Amino acid sequence: SWGIYVDDSFREGQRQIAVWAMYDGVEVRENWGGGCVYIGQGGTTTQYFKDCNFKNFMGYGVYGNHAGGISLIDCIVENSNSDESLSGAQPYVFLDGCDHVLIEHCWFEARNATPAGDFANTPGAHEFIQAAGTYDGLTIDSCRFVRNAGHNLKAIRIGGYGRSVEINNAAMVVAQYVPTPEVGNILIDGPVDTGQENQVVIVGGSLV
Repeated sequence: SWGIYVDDSFREGQRQIAVWAMYDGVEVRENWGGGCVYIGQGGTTTQYFKDCNFKNFMGYGVYGNHAGGISLIDCIVENSNSDESLSGAQPYVFLDGCDHVLIEHCWFEARNATPAGDFANTPGAHEFIQAAGTYDGLTIDSCRFVRNAGHNLKAIRIGGYGRSVEINNAAMVVAQYVPTPEVGNILIDGPVDTGQENQVVIVGGSLV
């Protein structure tokens, strides 16, 4: 079940939406299905999370489904219990067709993964942040990404077709078990044979 579920189902022929919400200091943990937060589609906008903690979860940390104006500020997303699984693991933050998203000063950490060398080759080693679909406006600013096992950090994946994407001052902390990380901390891909290219600006950052 989801810890927080912003409903987008139809009731009496109308899709449910939320036009403004603020979550300050909320903690969601120990869920065993779905994920911590689901933010629905069809007009939902301006969902603001500050100083929130999502940890020890199955599935997604935050799943944005065609919503706009999602903000994660000073949040911690860590320790997905699906990291060790060979099936069903998901990105910590998955944004499908979400416009105008800000992720700022957040901490992402995978502590619950098996330190074996084949970790990076299992389905459990998903990106911390993944963007998909068609979207306009995504800023990831001054966030820290830590993966304590495996040898591929896989911090951010910019997929689909994104416009105005900025990744600023990302701090990548590599696995403690393997001294040399593989390339793949930030992966930028997009649709095939469409002539569209993701518009991404990367400024600063560190790998330690």
